[in-house]
Amino acid sequence: STTGEGFGDSTGDPSEAGLTNDALYLYHWVKKHSKGSLVCLWGHSLGSGSVSHVTSSAVDALILEAPYTSIGEVVVNHRFTKMYRFLPGFESLLWNIMKMTNIVFANDKNLKSLISPLLILHSEDDNVVPYHMGLEISLQTRRKLNTDAHVEMISYSASLGFSHSSIYLDPNLSGVVR
Repeated sequence: STTGEGFGDSTGDPSEAGLTNDALYLYHWVKKHSKGSLVCLWGHSLGSGSVSHVTSSAVDALILEAPYTSIGEVVVNHRFTKMYRFLPGFESLLWNIMKMTNIVFANDKNLKSLISPLLILHSEDDNVVPYHMGLEISLQTRRKLNTDAHVEMISYSASLGFSHSSIYLDPNLSGVVR
């Protein structure tokens, strides 16, 4: 982490702003050394929140793989937390913890200021981030976009078995990203 946000050997506490700054730092470093090549910021799952947060910055393109509406929606609807949702106040406790730690990762809100082309990749059989969240992000961004930024979504059939972490196995992926 370039900003010392508490990962690996870094000190401090991880934050959404720190992860976003790290993504932008990395983008600018690679762009500087790319000899004019197209450079995309690619965020998978939790990483989609960091990448989507840079939408008001001019980057060549954004790719969100298995994006969610907000991290809170994923946590509240996760199979491990679903069994506790019947407890009074449990859901509000989760939301309060995320608010206190300032970890929101709200792709749905971040993409409202999108100025770069966006590609969304999501598998229908995703067992971590429900497919409908990626679809919702795609539709919402297309509807509310006030710029000429291009938005595209590629859905992967459940029959392919890519689930949450195997979209990279798509033999046509390199052609899609060009």
